[in-house]
Amino acid sequence: SETLEPDCFEYPVAERNVASRRIAERLWGVVIGSSSNPKYASVVYRIPNLRR
Repeated sequence: SETLEPDCFEYPVAERNVASRRIAERLWGVVIGSSSNPKYASVVYRIPNLRR
């Protein structure tokens, strides 16, 4: 079987979800974008694959 080894992961988080944002930031995530829908506004983090 093949093993996937991506360079990074994209992790969307609700702007007001401080706990999830802290998780992303502690994993060296950086904000690369944002979006909005009727339910909530979100930011997208890019988290590097530290196992590579």
